[in-house]
Amino acid sequence: MSEGKIKILIADDHADIRNSLSDVLTDKGYRVATAKDGHEVVELLRAQELFDIIILDIKMPRLNGIGALKVIKDMNPEAIVIMLTAYVSIETAIDAIKHGAYGYITKPVDVDEMFSAIERAVERKRMAWENKRLLESLRESNRKLFSKLNQLHTLNEVSQTMSCTLNLDKLLNLIIDKISNLLNAERASLMLMEKDSGELIIRAARGVSSNIVEKTRVRVGEKVSGWVAKEAKPLINIDVGKDPRFEVDRERNYTSQTFISTPVIRMGEVVGVLNVTNRLGGDRFTEDDLDLASGLASQAAVAIENAELYTNLEKSLEEGRSSQEQLIRQEKLASLGMMTAGVAHELNKPLSIVMAGIHLL
Repeated sequence: MSEGKIKILIADDHADIRNSLSDVLTDKGYRVATAKDGHEVVELLRAQELFDIIILDIKMPRLNGIGALKVIKDMNPEAIVIMLTAYVSIETAIDAIKHGAYGYITKPVDVDEMFSAIERAVERKRMAWENKRLLESLRESNRKLFSKLNQLHTLNEVSQTMSCTLNLDKLLNLIIDKISNLLNAERASLMLMEKDSGELIIRAARGVSSNIVEKTRVRVGEKVSGWVAKEAKPLINIDVGKDPRFEVDRERNYTSQTFISTPVIRMGEVVGVLNVTNRLGGDRFTEDDLDLASGLASQAAVAIENAELYTNLEKSLEEGRSSQEQLIRQEKLASLGMMTAGVAHELNKPLSIVMAGIHLL
């Protein structure tokens, strides 16, 4: 149904009938337009005029009511058409109904009958609109549900991969691949904080040149990524060029207004930033997209923690192996010392006898 008042078109070749019906319906609060024949009705429809209810006289010059009805149903199938005629016949009634007419009003027009027919048509229109709204709502709910299922599937897949490998680079690249494909994004990057310099560097990227990956270093508080790292808050679809938060450090090459930038937080501390830029097709990112990006950023934080734990474990094992090898060497040296002392003792006994004999001689 059109927004606001119901819009009605009256098509009749008699001007007095058109005008009188128009006045009566306008007084009742309807928006009314008129046409003198079926040809004018078609011209109005071709001019993108949409009507909720169309009242058509069957007998009109150039293009009669049945001919106009066929064109109306092709161009505006949702319009409700009521036929107006002084000559009711079984043949015309069947023909009109067959081509989608809602009902008949006979001439001379009874005002109460006309209002009753229009009210029924309006109620039918409202029901059709409500059904359409409910259907669109159901489709939107299904779309959101499907989106959530995709998110859960992606997060589960990343989690399963994390349980199978502790290779941080592999996991970060997997996260970037998933976010790029699911959000249909032209570019994506995952930046991590360098411990020594405290700067953000790119550890995984898609759609970003290797030169940019190697050279990009962002200090906390600078540009979009640095602001996200400093504030520990995500940004979505903002105009960087006009945002006062970036007035001092204007990021000239950040021309896109369609992007997501969300922090990677581990144990309450920002350790990186996930960026997704330029959705293919020009659509803007949604809050659902931000939820997915934030979920994958959390997975990245877990991957970083696991990788650090694994690295520390390997370091501890290596230190343990080194200590064990040193202990073994010490044990070997101690054993060698004891064996040497035993051999010396065994040699000393005959030597002592020889020395005593020499002394006696």
